[in-house]
Amino acid sequence: MVRKKYLFIYLFLLLQFFINSVSISAQTQSLQENSSAIEKIFYNEDSANESQKLPGKQLNPAYSMQLKQFGYDIFDRGIFLSGNSKISKDYRFNTGDRIDVFFWGDSIDLIAITGNEFLKSSNELAVDKEGNIFIPGVGLIHAKGKTSSGIENDITRILGAKLDKINTKVTLADSGSFPIMITGQVKYKGNVYLNSRSNIIDALSLAGGVLKTGSLREIIYINRKNNSKLTLDLYDTLLNGNLKNIKFDEGDIIFIKPIGKVAALGEGVKVPGIYEFRNNETLKQLINYGGGLLPSINPKNVQIQSFDNIKNQRQLKDIQYSNLWNLKPNDGDIITFNNIYNSPENLVYLEGNVKHPCSFQYKNGMKLTDVLKNKDDMLVQTFADQAVIERISGIDRKILYIPVSLSDFFNGDINPELQPLDKIKIYPSTTAETVEISGYITNPGLIPYQEGLTLKKLLGHVRFGNSSCIEFVSNKNNEIRTKNLVAEIITSNSDLQINTIITETSEEKDLDSENQVQPEEAGKHIPTKIVYLYDLVVKNDAKADVSVKSGDKIIFRNLQANETVETVGVFGYVNSPGVFKYSKGMKLKDAIKNANGLEENAYLKGLVLLRPSIAENQRKNTEDSLVKIQEEIALKVNMIQSLNNKSNEEVKGFMDSQKDLLEIVKEKAQKDYAQKNYGRLTIEINTNNPEELDDLSNVELKPGDEIYIPYRSEYVAVMGEVLNNTAVSYIPRMPARYYINKVGGFTEQSKKRKAYIVKANGSVKKLKNPDKVILEPGDTVFVPKKIGVPINWLEIAKSFAQIAGNVLSSVYILTKI
Repeated sequence: MVRKKYLFIYLFLLLQFFINSVSISAQTQSLQENSSAIEKIFYNEDSANESQKLPGKQLNPAYSMQLKQFGYDIFDRGIFLSGNSKISKDYRFNTGDRIDVFFWGDSIDLIAITGNEFLKSSNELAVDKEGNIFIPGVGLIHAKGKTSSGIENDITRILGAKLDKINTKVTLADSGSFPIMITGQVKYKGNVYLNSRSNIIDALSLAGGVLKTGSLREIIYINRKNNSKLTLDLYDTLLNGNLKNIKFDEGDIIFIKPIGKVAALGEGVKVPGIYEFRNNETLKQLINYGGGLLPSINPKNVQIQSFDNIKNQRQLKDIQYSNLWNLKPNDGDIITFNNIYNSPENLVYLEGNVKHPCSFQYKNGMKLTDVLKNKDDMLVQTFADQAVIERISGIDRKILYIPVSLSDFFNGDINPELQPLDKIKIYPSTTAETVEISGYITNPGLIPYQEGLTLKKLLGHVRFGNSSCIEFVSNKNNEIRTKNLVAEIITSNSDLQINTIITETSEEKDLDSENQVQPEEAGKHIPTKIVYLYDLVVKNDAKADVSVKSGDKIIFRNLQANETVETVGVFGYVNSPGVFKYSKGMKLKDAIKNANGLEENAYLKGLVLLRPSIAENQRKNTEDSLVKIQEEIALKVNMIQSLNNKSNEEVKGFMDSQKDLLEIVKEKAQKDYAQKNYGRLTIEINTNNPEELDDLSNVELKPGDEIYIPYRSEYVAVMGEVLNNTAVSYIPRMPARYYINKVGGFTEQSKKRKAYIVKANGSVKKLKNPDKVILEPGDTVFVPKKIGVPINWLEIAKSFAQIAGNVLSSVYILTKI
């Protein structure tokens, strides 16, 4: 019997597991591992999270986006030396270069040089450390520091004294390499090997690139031959394309100084980033580095955040746009340029079944005739009974739906005045889907159906007795007007028709018997949703804002004196959830039909049925169980305290945890009572097709019943004394042993024979043989823990099991409905 006590513990473990899983979000990540210390000070993760919660509203553009230091990505391209592209005629050869020498002319002279009667195409000759090349038949020629034409002249001068008609051509075959030293703020300090055509970017890339702690604005080049120094600014290369033509030589030194002052430019410039600046530079120059300002910035809202060393925090300061250009930034500044509102509002829209859907500039006093000139503007087969003007209204900018009869409009009877952002929607008659409204209103008839239409949106089309629509504000006027009004929604899947209800105003008497369903139809079941307008408009109950489908008929009526409407609620993964009128003899299958059947991924086997008529008894039983558990825990704690403290320390700690757990259960039970989550009935359903429900599972419903159809889970959870408490992907026809093995198997402290299965419908079954029991989607396996001291927990286990069932059902409903 101890197993039931542990069942309750593991139910809470399971609940905590799923709550934590849902709460984990990947919307915002912390800084990447390769972000520099400088980049981190310009990024605030809290601001980034806040900006994601408020789409379209950037609280601090530079601070909530992760900016990168400008220019350092040029070294990400890899390491290479400048290739063997065509050299200029002014190129001067250096040590290590390999030279091709070509000869042509008189064959006798050529034989004299080569010792062969055939002309060789070239000789590859390397410039040695003394700067010479050796040409067989010619001798030593000094090549270092000379151009190709200079070497050709030397060869011609030497050969001209011996031979006639000899021509010479000298070209570079390959550049030789030589070492220079790179030190300071680079990734790899030391020697790198360049060739005579390498540039500063090549040299720095071979050293792994400049670190983000190093300066791109102040790079020192030292020529060892003449000890001259040159300061290089890579911003000039990166932004303007200017690259210093440095003739590197062996032994030269490049020194990268630490980075100077930096400031961040966020959204508002064309190239946001973190820029290094010099002491004498202004914000104008810094903004130019960022590509200039975007045309969408708001010049009245420019701000700078600076470090205040006195207050030891950042301080925000508003800057006049006219003073921006001459202002000098401080180290660590964040300059932000907020955008102007990017959507025009001085316009109205015409859309739908018209020849030229478009927008128009709004002007004061503009009317519908200024937009819809005549009937020729519309396409053929237009729905003439009603068009709609969608209007944004009030401080909360709610959408109002204003019906317009096109017949009356073109007859000149009406010409509504327009407002900015109005949308005039014209519907085609051939494909127009409609909803019929009637009853206690002044404008019965058909209204156009729109995707996503709900009862609250539809009320914008309805005019009640005082010829005005209900506004969705919980004021006294709405409370009086909706106190006794209900909407009966007859779903479009019903084959039955009802008589038209006579339209009356609020000053007229209630509906009489002539407007009720005819006797021959009284015995037939019409799927009808019931909504109290008081719940929808005043209490703003989300459940009351039911979906409305094309073809639905909605009747607004006053409740008769002492009249109560008996209902059954159907929620969850059904095609048309809502509250439906109860009829005597209604069964589970009937209720699901009223909701237009199950959605594709609905899980009928996990159905939850709440019955208010038994909720009070369950609540009282729960309270009695809590008292019994409290008494039993106190008794067991006293018993343990009388034992040897050292040998029973583990058990005493376990008992203390039970008292804490009891407080959690009591709090949860009180919340469940306040939220009316008692009254769950467990129904054994062996099919996922409502048409296949047998007599036992197709239970007869009672007024006030609420049904929830959950989503089909694709997992089986395994909790308790197993190596890894987690959920496992469901595989059809696999036994419990498969899922237990998937989580690593039992622990040494597991009580295998007391393992249980909690089904998706809330029922609990003993896991007698894990190799033979086939699990279903949504099942949870609980494996309890062995207890070191034998304690009789029979009564406590029974009580915990009762409360666990109530808690599970309430949690299940709260997280799904």
